[in-house]
Order: sequence, then structure tokens, then C-alpha cells
Amino acid sequence: MPHKLPRNQWSGERFWPALGLLAVLLASFWLAWNAWEGPSPTFRLRATGGRLPGPKQRLTQALARESTRLGVDLTVSECPGSIESLDEVNDGRVDLALVQGGLDSKRWTEVRQVAALHIEPLQLIVRADLYASVSANLRALHGRSVNLGEPGSGSEALARQVLGFVGLRAGTTESPGDYRAMSLTHRELQEISSPEKLPDAVITVSSLPTPVIRYLVTRWGYRLVAIPFAEAFGLGDLDNDDGSTEVDPSSARAQIDRVHLQETQIPAFTYGVEPAVPQSRIPTFGARILVVTHRKTEPEAVKRLLEAIFFSDFAEVARPPLVPSLLDLPPEFPLHPGTVEFLQRNKPLRVGDAVDFLEKTSSLTGAILGGLFVTWQWARRRYRRRRELGFESYLLKVTAIEREALQLELASRLELAPLLALQSDLGRLKNEAMERFTLGELEGEGLMSGFLTHANDARDYLARLILHARTTIEKQARKQGLSTDAAWALAIGGHETPSSNEPEGAALADRGGRPLE
Repeated sequence: MPHKLPRNQWSGERFWPALGLLAVLLASFWLAWNAWEGPSPTFRLRATGGRLPGPKQRLTQALARESTRLGVDLTVSECPGSIESLDEVNDGRVDLALVQGGLDSKRWTEVRQVAALHIEPLQLIVRADLYASVSANLRALHGRSVNLGEPGSGSEALARQVLGFVGLRAGTTESPGDYRAMSLTHRELQEISSPEKLPDAVITVSSLPTPVIRYLVTRWGYRLVAIPFAEAFGLGDLDNDDGSTEVDPSSARAQIDRVHLQETQIPAFTYGVEPAVPQSRIPTFGARILVVTHRKTEPEAVKRLLEAIFFSDFAEVARPPLVPSLLDLPPEFPLHPGTVEFLQRNKPLRVGDAVDFLEKTSSLTGAILGGLFVTWQWARRRYRRRRELGFESYLLKVTAIEREALQLELASRLELAPLLALQSDLGRLKNEAMERFTLGELEGEGLMSGFLTHANDARDYLARLILHARTTIEKQARKQGLSTDAAWALAIGGHETPSSNEPEGAALADRGGRPLE
């Protein structure tokens, strides 16, 4: 019968592995619970980038296509310009807008910046017959018609300040001014079929290449004029009281923050190859396109928009391509919390962050490792215990053989046949244990040594009993006049004696004794 461990030992072996598994399960559940964010929601936002065919509106449509794949649906609508777009975002009528940078941001208190994109250059084109004089001095535009763009657009605001910087006063209701301002849209300019209706000059802030500029250059022969005074224009922002930068009162809400204007160039051949337009790089300055949103927009939606801006095909809309390092530029509006979280997620891990992370996860990691260690130890002990129980079963069987031999010795008559059967069982038991130990089914050299010592003691004990019984049989045979062989055969019930070539006890197997389990 297999040997059973005491109840208290079983309860101990069950408690610790159960405790270890419970710790691992609880820690794993905690990690899964915190990692699981539930079904990913779809965010629906209203967006604008101005009017078509303006580049910012086309960019907004491209962003809408990419953001849809990330769970942000943008419904794109048209708006007169960047200033109106900012007003709509600030009032909550629009959730997202692509606007011209460089505008004074203080009046839009509800607007938050998502990202800054590429630079849009300020472009000035004039009729071919005015190119030489205007290139020599922008004041040659005195008395000319200049299209500034739609009222409420960033282009109009910057164009008025640039012309004021060179000394050209804008017209008012009381005074015609130094030039005649026009406010045709890009679409309206492209629809004009008579050159007499076209303005003498067009100023716009737009991404390269700008469709309306290309149209006017190729269809009507307009020429690009350099604007080389970017640095001086920025310095002029320190003193606006001398009248040199006079601004139309109607556009007072659209002041320019020159700190955020940057020098740039328009590459040669941008608008034509034969002839080259322009023939060489021309200097100018401009402002970055800003992606802005309302401060209450969901941070998760903003983070997905940033994924679309910097990690999708949308990043290739500009040259050089848009990269996340643009987020490190000084913001023109306060950053949206979603942008701050995006930056925190993508920034390099600092020592303080690493320490904070270790402090938060050390206890959880300890619980998991502790539970796994306890479980491993329990499995290891159980494995070894099961192997050790194999030796215990053999030791118990040897003990049972000794017990039966003792009962035979204490009987009134010592029977030889049962002793030989016990000897056969012992030999088989020993051979079986040796074979399993050799095959690796049993382990523990100390246990094997103890088993062999116990088996050899039992074998010696049986050998003494068998020798005593054999001597007794020989004495009785002499008294009865029988031969020794006949008396031996009679004592063992007609079975053959062991052969010298067989292992000890092998020939005596199953001779009147109990079978080996």
C-alpha cells in the first residue's frame, strides 16, 4: 500500500504554491486592468483650414484622410482666413484649424496649440512691367492696386504691416492712402479672364507652390519680387509708435507678432522652368502653419492627431518632411494637454522618471517574482518528492518482506518454500530499483544507498533463515533414510533449486511465494 504523507505536510505543500499562484494572478490582473483602456472611441471634430483652393484647406483635407484611420473623423468646412478660423475655434464653433502663425495670440484665450508645421513664405508678385521698379524699391507700388487677400485673413494682416514698414499708408474712409487695397480670394483671382481687372501686385502667405501664384505667373506673366528685409522687419516690432508701421484700423484685431516670423527662401524654378521662375533663390520671410484646437478638446483625440501628423503619409506634405522635433519649438499658443502628454510619452527616459517608475512598479514586480519563486520551489519539491516516494515504496516493500520473514521465523515450524519465495521477491525488487535508478526514473544517491543497505540486510537475514531450514531438512532426511535431494524437493514442493548462472533469487521467483507488486 503506498505510503501517505501526514495531513499537516500535505496542507503545507498545498498552501504555499496556492499563495504564490494567487500573488501572480493578482499582479497579472492588476497589470491587465491598468493596460486595458476599453474599446477605442472615435472622436468627431469640426475642422477648417481656410478656403479652397488654398493650401491650408488642402492640408486640412489631407489630415482628415489620415486621421480617420486613427479614430478621429474631421468634418472639414471653409472659412475666410486664419483670423476668422481662430475666432471660430476660440468660440467653440470649430474644434480644429490650420492657421497662419505669427499672429498676436493674446486675444484668443481658449485656443491651444497642437503642433507647428512647415513655414509658409510671404510671396509678392507684380506685373512684368513693374518688376524692375518694384524690385529696386517696394515704394514703387505707390498708387498701384495691391491684392491683400480676404479681410480677416493672416495674409492681409501681414501684407498691411509689410507695406506700412516700407512707408506705404493703407487707405481709410477719409483718405485713399498710398495704394489701392483689393480683397480678392484665390478662387476669384483665377476666375478673372481680363488682364485689366487684375491687380498690379498680389501679396499672400501660402505654402509652396501656391496654385494662384503659379496661375498668375504662367497665365499673365507676373514676376516674383524679393523681400530681403526680414531681420529689419523683426526689429521694427520694438517700436511701433513712429508711424512707420501704420496698420489699417479695420485690421487692428489682426496684429502680427513678429517674434515668430522666420527668414526663408523661395527656390529657383518653383513656378516655371522655361523660363525659370524665379531664376534664382529669392529671400523672404514667413510664418509656420499652426494646428490649433479648443482647450476642451479631448487629449486622446489630440494625441491621435499628432500620430497622423508625424507618423503617417501626411508628414511628407512638406520638404523637409514633418518630424516630431518640431514640437520642441517655442509655442505661439499654450500647448494643449494632449500635446504635453504626447511629448512626455516620446521624450527620452530621464533618471528621475526611471526612479519614479521603479518606485511605482517595485512592489508589483516583487509580488510577481515572489509568487513565481514560491511556485517554482513547490513544483521542484513536488517533483523531487514524487521521485523520492519511489524509493519509499521500495523501502516499504523490503520492510514488508522482513516482517513476513520474522513471522515465519516465529512460527512453530520454519517453512523453506515461503522463505525462498521471499528471497525471490527481494531479488526482483532490488533489480527493478537498480534498473529505474540507472534510467533516471529514480534519483538521490543517498536514498539509493539506504535502500541497498536495507535490501542487503534483508537478504542476509533471509539467507540465515534458509540456511537454518536447509540444515534442519538434511538432519530429518538422514533420520528418515531419505536422500538429501529428495528431502529438498519435498520441502520446496517439487520446485527446482536455483542455478548458479541465474541472479540471486531469479530461479525462485513465483515458487510458492506471493507475486511481486
